Amino acid sequence: MITRLWITGYRSFELGIFNKNDKKIEVLSMFLKRRIEQYQLDGLEWVITGAQLGIEQITINTVANIKENDTHLKNAVMLPFKDFGANWNENNTLNFKSSLNKSNYVNYVSNEDYQSPQQLKNWQQFMLNHTDGLLIIYDPEKEGKPNFDYLAAIDFAKNHNYSIELVTFEDLEDFTRELADEEIN
Repeated sequence: MITRLWITGYRSFELGIFNKNDKKIEVLSMFLKRRIEQYQLDGLEWVITGAQLGIEQITINTVANIKENDTHLKNAVMLPFKDFGANWNENNTLNFKSSLNKSNYVNYVSNEDYQSPQQLKNWQQFMLNHTDGLLIIYDPEKEGKPNFDYLAAIDFAKNHNYSIELVTFEDLEDFTRELADEEIN
């Protein structure tokens, strides 16, 4: 049973999302909402994510919307290091802070400012050790930043009871067609 689910995936730029009104955000939010609600039926209590621009922040906002009607679901944002997001532009920083304010729990894996890539590996290992499964929006045929998390999860699952739900672009296209069919009917 998955009570703690790590959700991650592509960054905004990898999805071609460059403003907060992009239609892709709405579709991704609807997809995540349906998947999270299904996981809830099976016992999900916590969604745990980082706060990268893209799937992770969309996840935080989606969970916040679900929590408006369901106070049992909680979300945690785990940041890899203390000054995470410090180099972002003003708009991204505002979105980041807004995301953190919507979360039940926010903390850092490292209480130090960024020092080395090892902090990112430590974060990744923390996420694997503190969740029961991973939902990752990633297509191995279209490599990107999530590849590191995907490969680490596959390796981790070899020796642990760890679930991986891989959502590809084809899966998202199927979902978009389902939405269009629902609107017609």
